[in-house]
Amino acid sequence: MTNALRIAVWLFVAALVMSRASAGDFSRQATFASVKEFVAGAQAFQPAVARNDLTPLFTTAEPGQEDDTQKGRPVMAAKTESAEVSWKSDDCAVVFVIARPPTQATPSCIGALFLLVKRNGAWSIGDVLAFRTLGIAAEVTVDLSRDEGGKVRLEKGRPVVVVTETSGGRHEFTGKSSSFTMDGAKFVRVRGK
Repeated sequence: MTNALRIAVWLFVAALVMSRASAGDFSRQATFASVKEFVAGAQAFQPAVARNDLTPLFTTAEPGQEDDTQKGRPVMAAKTESAEVSWKSDDCAVVFVIARPPTQATPSCIGALFLLVKRNGAWSIGDVLAFRTLGIAAEVTVDLSRDEGGKVRLEKGRPVVVVTETSGGRHEFTGKSSSFTMDGAKFVRVRGK
């Protein structure tokens, strides 16, 4: 093996070990220096490999017919698909993470809404909500509620986050939206007025 090839292999292995280490630190108990660091950890997270306290968030039951022997089997996402900051202030942030477990009967999508709080100079997970959808149209999206003028709607100084779950197959689609805001380090559902 040439020196150039040895160096390339060594760099690849080092990068792999470093990415596993940062993903391994991605748990409910972890603290992060910044929201950006949390997002990087979420993007590198591999639920099926990590098998930690966040893995159940990115796990769903295999759907299927009654006689299907695989029905109900837990299916973990191999990796997360995306992680994006939906909103951020000086002391809290909302991050939305998507994963798609490889279910066999029909596609599935899981969206996890993380509330990060800053305490003693470090960011940590205050609360998390998971949303699961099934079918060809399986999708979970997040947006900030806005008034008619386009301004972000606030409840007690915090934004209202709208989660939309879309499920369905070839002929029938269903959609459901839920609104949440924050109270301290917890998400609270916003009731219609």
